[in-house]
Amino acid sequence: MKTSEKQSNPIFLLFWSMPSCSMLKAYKIKSDKLNRAMKEEKVVELVTNNDKVFKLRKIGIEAGKFCGMKGLKGKMKKMLLNINEIKAVTLL
Repeated sequence: MKTSEKQSNPIFLLFWSMPSCSMLKAYKIKSDKLNRAMKEEKVVELVTNNDKVFKLRKIGIEAGKFCGMKGLKGKMKKMLLNINEIKAVTLL
């Protein structure tokens, strides 16, 4: 008796699991703007996917991730940035 087993195509699974080109392009654009702000030491305005606006005075890299410094009541506060949650980056 013959049994037919359907084998999943590994190429299809590989293609399905890879992020789209537009997602990679958006990630690259955001990280390039943050790198430029870090080198030129410019103030950056970030808009998150939740429409929250952050004005960061300084951008840096800590443990391989971007972090930003913002001023609150005369003190500087450090916050880690998740590029996937950023909607827009504006250099001021």
